[in-house]
Amino acid sequence: MPSISRREFLKLTGAGVVSSIVSSSCASHATPTSTPKTIPSPTVDTTPTPEITIPTSILADKVAYICGCKPNEHNPGGGGNSTLYIGNYCKNSERFLLHWDLSGLPEGVKISTAIMGLYCVEIVGTPSGHLVYAPLLSDWGDTVTYATQPENVSQDQVSAEWPAKSQWHEVDITHLVTFWLVNQEKNYGLIGYAVDIQDDTCSALFASVLQMPEDLRPKLTLVYGS
Repeated sequence: MPSISRREFLKLTGAGVVSSIVSSSCASHATPTSTPKTIPSPTVDTTPTPEITIPTSILADKVAYICGCKPNEHNPGGGGNSTLYIGNYCKNSERFLLHWDLSGLPEGVKISTAIMGLYCVEIVGTPSGHLVYAPLLSDWGDTVTYATQPENVSQDQVSAEWPAKSQWHEVDITHLVTFWLVNQEKNYGLIGYAVDIQDDTCSALFASVLQMPEDLRPKLTLVYGS
């Protein structure tokens, strides 16, 4: 058998070509480079949260004066649109109705104290007996009269002494306000009148909501608790 050289063998078998291809393929193969992903930062809302202002004093939004002396006459805003009378006039009962809108208070707010403040403009006659403030059982408007006044809840009434002229008459009505807050639909306000008066004419005159400076009008001062 004839002998052949190594060079001729490689040439015949194509081993050199294979080796070249393998070598070239290895040289061109590169390790892939991973591209890092950018994770966006979370968006932070920098809009300031609006503060809720809870009023500490609320002015009466509805008032009326009624008198047994003129049972069919209505006096929205008070007598002469400026005065709320309570007491007796020629043996006839003088009364007034008040209402405060509590719907603007935050839901679930707790009231530790609620004080009704009435500024006494004048005292007529010699005071006797005492004053009474009772919650009303139905709504009323500008046309309310002595003859059409709503019924009141006598068992929840608050008693108070007579006021002094040119001073604030302050009465704690916390239990009434607490009830109204939980039962807004039953907030009909209250009525004020006098009992056990000895004189035929004896009245206290309070500043009303019309034709009076705002700082003298009927108000409700609130103290909040947890």
